[in-house]
Amino acid sequence: MALLALPGPVFSQGSQRIPARINRCAADTRLKAHFAKDENFRRRFLSGREAFRNKVEKVVRERASRAAADRPSADRLSGAAIYSIPVVFHIVLQNPASVSDATIMAQLDTLNKCFAGENDQRNVLAGFKSRLASTNFSFCLAQRGPDGLPATGIVRKTTNIAQYESGTNDMKDPSKGGSAAWDTDQYLNIWITNLSNGILGFSSFPDDGDPDNQGVVVDPDAMPGSTNPQYNEGKTLVHECGHFFNLIHIWGDEDGCSGSDDVADTPNQGAATYGFRVGVVTDGCTTTAPGIMYQNFLDYTDDVDLLGFTSGQVARMELALTQYRLSLTQSQGCAPVNLVPLDGELYSFVGYSKRICTPSIALQVQLRNRGTQTITAAVIRYKTEEEEWTTADFTGSIPSLGSVVVSLPAIPALQGIHPVYVELVSVNGVTDDGDPANNFLTSTVQYYPALTTGFTESFEDLLFPPVAWDTLNPDGRVGWERFVGAGKTGFASVRMHNFEYDRPGAVDWLRPPQLDLSSGIDSAFLSFQVAAATYTDPVVSGNNWDTLEVVVSTDCGATYTSLYKKWGATLVTVAGGRQADFVPAPGEWRKDSVDLTPYAGKGQILVAFKHTAGFENNVYLDDIQLREVRVFPNLKAKGMLVYPNPTHGLTQVQFYPQPTGLKALLLFNAQGALVSRISVASGTASNTYSFDLSRFSAGVYLLKAVFDDRVEVRKVVKQ
Repeated sequence: MALLALPGPVFSQGSQRIPARINRCAADTRLKAHFAKDENFRRRFLSGREAFRNKVEKVVRERASRAAADRPSADRLSGAAIYSIPVVFHIVLQNPASVSDATIMAQLDTLNKCFAGENDQRNVLAGFKSRLASTNFSFCLAQRGPDGLPATGIVRKTTNIAQYESGTNDMKDPSKGGSAAWDTDQYLNIWITNLSNGILGFSSFPDDGDPDNQGVVVDPDAMPGSTNPQYNEGKTLVHECGHFFNLIHIWGDEDGCSGSDDVADTPNQGAATYGFRVGVVTDGCTTTAPGIMYQNFLDYTDDVDLLGFTSGQVARMELALTQYRLSLTQSQGCAPVNLVPLDGELYSFVGYSKRICTPSIALQVQLRNRGTQTITAAVIRYKTEEEEWTTADFTGSIPSLGSVVVSLPAIPALQGIHPVYVELVSVNGVTDDGDPANNFLTSTVQYYPALTTGFTESFEDLLFPPVAWDTLNPDGRVGWERFVGAGKTGFASVRMHNFEYDRPGAVDWLRPPQLDLSSGIDSAFLSFQVAAATYTDPVVSGNNWDTLEVVVSTDCGATYTSLYKKWGATLVTVAGGRQADFVPAPGEWRKDSVDLTPYAGKGQILVAFKHTAGFENNVYLDDIQLREVRVFPNLKAKGMLVYPNPTHGLTQVQFYPQPTGLKALLLFNAQGALVSRISVASGTASNTYSFDLSRFSAGVYLLKAVFDDRVEVRKVVKQ
């Protein structure tokens, strides 16, 4: 709770030991650094935090009302349900064995006892005992990994990094000596590593714009049994897990009385409390007993002083769990894996692409041994929707919990989008293994012959993606979608709904039909209408912007080359930032184009619109058109033609390739008089120019093309 008051010096009644200040937690400094880099994120995060605080206050009021009426569920947000949360510890040290399994178990025990209110609370000040509460969280060491195989919940990673900076996520990055997170929607990831500058830990916050790095980091010096007497009870992890479930430091992360932790039953506090305290401690924000709540897990006192959460904090954490992190409670990570003697599993497709560019399907599958016996033989069959089964035999040796990649002989691909079925028929000659449910894989494959002519797509038809198009949405969240209600032409377009897409860095793809530019095409151009806005004023520097690219692949999407890339001020079609969900008006579109001529005559290509999210505002596309140009053989041979010739009036002067050094086109009559002139500024030459001879008399005219180094002449007949 925050009240406006004048902060004053800390004083106390009773004994105290106050050592030099230690920056115990970096959660708030990391968040403020993100604010400084991204103003849009700051506004949205704080707006979301305010909305969340209002929800918590409503929950607390309803809970108080139930308690007053002596109705059930007064002490729990969701009744008596116990939420089991699977935990994986990543020990990232130069000697990861220095943190023993026993230390990990002691830390997990401390975490569970503190969240359940079963830690020693005998020394809680009398004035605060009635405010303490327990959560319905239970933390368990993961017994199965993201791949479904048995796991210990402890990952040991030897690194050559002595200390990691708390302002980075390097300890989570394998390329920087770290350990990659397990699925952050399914596991609470905790990294144990040495942190620089005396930091003991930090945590991500829900909805903090960094979904792939969610979790907690703790220095081993703050774990149970460490040699640091102030912080060796494991309370740092409890503190950081409070942040993970959306708790704010008890003083509100602002020195002075204006800061707030958004919790009503914690007293106002001017700053962090350090060291060991006994008895009532007051400050300039709370000047009377029971004083400030230095025994709260979200303060900075020594571990021996950190004793509990309040009811308001528990309500906040439980709502955060159900609103932001409910998938953790639905994870199977805590469930043990029971192995049977013989169990083969078709685990996944390998190197699979749903879109293929030739009428042939070549599949690879990962065959895994989920049993205790070695697999030496297997039979796999597979087919598309309307084909007969094709069978492949595997022989080899797959030990228990091992796997191999099996390449299946190619089968024909039908035109269109069709399901593909793969079935494990037998293992070691046995057709009924331990778990028949894991013997199947199903997916779809899309094949259409490459287009040899241009196309135009305005997304007016209900079918999306259109025939022979596809989309890729790797995170399964916001992706390219047909939008009805705005279009450059018609009433529909395609949209990336960035206003609701809070995953900066996420990539989504919109891919038109494959193109064949090999036959007689001399140049090709892709044009499209774009409408885009930002939430933040596009003049702001250092922001994460929504980015639109046009990329091209010559290997069916395995690799791409970027031909067009715009973001921020270069992408928007409206001025300033828009804080409402952007829908373009008719005049808020722009036509952009990409030259594909370098790929003309070189075979098949796959063009894609690649979008990288910045959590700004919406991007729309419409009227996507591929225009190919085929040059007359005569023009190719001569380089300059006048057509039609003879003419009754209009005629065109055509060049191939685009002329360089062209200065002027001069038209003379039979008497040698100049009757028409087109001047060409340096660097602006075009492939085509027009003359209108309708006002001139019939006869023969001379057209002179004047270049820097020559003059070319053609006769023109006016009929």
